[in-house]
Amino acid sequence: MVTQNDPRKTTWELFVIILALYNCFFIPFELSFSPPELTGVEFFLLNTAIDICFGIDIFIAFRTTFYHPITGDEIRDLKIIRKNYIRGRFAIDFLSTVPFDNLLFLITQTSNKFLAMFSLLKLIRVTRLSRIIARLNVSEDTKNSLKLFQLIFFIVLYIHCSGCGWFAIANVDQTWVPPINMDTDINLYEEDTFYKYIISIYHSVLLMMGNDIFPKGDL
Repeated sequence: MVTQNDPRKTTWELFVIILALYNCFFIPFELSFSPPELTGVEFFLLNTAIDICFGIDIFIAFRTTFYHPITGDEIRDLKIIRKNYIRGRFAIDFLSTVPFDNLLFLITQTSNKFLAMFSLLKLIRVTRLSRIIARLNVSEDTKNSLKLFQLIFFIVLYIHCSGCGWFAIANVDQTWVPPINMDTDINLYEEDTFYKYIISIYHSVLLMMGNDIFPKGDL
């Protein structure tokens, strides 16, 4: 049994959030750009280790107490805890933890982009940050600073995911030419991964600012 306010539980959740932070930037980048540099055995082992940690997190969640939303009592009955978790975020945690794409590859030796999309659900785990900040035994000024950091992080994450999504859409037919690309001899889709990522992030920022970056007749 793990109590909700156990310091060890908070430490574990912080560790899970650190892993989720890595996934927040790595997964959208990998799905959109498919860089060959990130296809080595070391990255496969790292991602497998992270999936195992998320699996342990599911096991811990089945044994973690929670507070009743009406009475405020801490529920310690394992049956009620399990039912509450299964009816709550279990489905998302399970779908985001099981590497369906890797399992399919091991069985059929073929990759599937659709199954790989399930890994994006791992990004939801980072939303625990708000709950952890609220439970921290620190001064109000420190909490406000952490909330500001959280806001900045979510803005950066939005720009990153938006840029990755932007390139994934534009890469389907590879006919869109970015207005920033003044050299017509440069083909964006044949450039190195870093260049494509920078261009995508640039346009993501412009979109967020509400700038009109689309030439007439373009996408």
